[in-house]
Amino acid sequence: MKKIAAVSAFVAVISGFALRAGEDGGLKPLYEVRGFGGSGRFQVIHSAHVDETTGTLTVLSEAPLRLSVFNTFDGSSLREIEIFGEAKTPLSVAGCGGYFYVGTAEGVRVLREDGRIDRDRSRAFPGGAERLLCDRQGNLVFLDSDAGAVSKYSSDGKPVFEVRRGEKGQAPRLESATDVAVDYTGAVYIADYEAGDVKKFSPEGKYLGVFGGDDRVARSEVRCSLVSADARRNIWVYDDFDGKISVFDSFGFPAGEIETGGAVDSAAMIHVDRLGRLFVLDAGDGAVKVFGVQGGL
Repeated sequence: MKKIAAVSAFVAVISGFALRAGEDGGLKPLYEVRGFGGSGRFQVIHSAHVDETTGTLTVLSEAPLRLSVFNTFDGSSLREIEIFGEAKTPLSVAGCGGYFYVGTAEGVRVLREDGRIDRDRSRAFPGGAERLLCDRQGNLVFLDSDAGAVSKYSSDGKPVFEVRRGEKGQAPRLESATDVAVDYTGAVYIADYEAGDVKKFSPEGKYLGVFGGDDRVARSEVRCSLVSADARRNIWVYDDFDGKISVFDSFGFPAGEIETGGAVDSAAMIHVDRLGRLFVLDAGDGAVKVFGVQGGL
């Protein structure tokens, strides 16, 4: 990819993408969420989920174990729910359809909006859930990295499909899934760290290929740690080795590259919303940071 511009010492623009810089040229987020009610910093932050239907950001954190809900418009605090004994090993969270889904090593715990567990719904989602999200149709998609599986369930707990770690010669061969994303059509994308690619599946679970369905697309040098799909079905891939975000179009071809510089310490989640804002859960800094993106969207 040809480098065509540089915004500052902190961010490079390649093929028209960049994180917006502050007036002093430094890379700054639009806002940061660092604790409920502006408390300064999450002690231990496990996961975050953006629900674009309700315009809310849900953060799962500890000390004590709780869910914190924020307005995605400006990061203002909306509500907080403490979780008592319902999630011993919390890993992930998703808030959608009037429920909070908390992924644990033992399974998915489903909480009502008042914080009480819905045990009937919880029994419908077996297995661990290191990463958890909902699509626009209310289906639940979760990643169990220990089992090497990505599963999709309908909102009432019925299995839709499952993709498991494959053997040589099997298509697709899923080697080391580290993250999962869905786009606005319901297509599912799985970041495969060891393979160095992102595999795409239809809403029904049919394998469509690498980065949009064309296996002829050459693999990049990107270490695919985290993945997100934007409103135009561009695929955003975070490389935890150098903190770089690579953007691919819906056909799997490189569309841009973003260097986060020192703005992100240790990303554990990325999400690009329909307004073109990039949400980054920075576990190393105990915050969720929201950046504006210029160009390309």
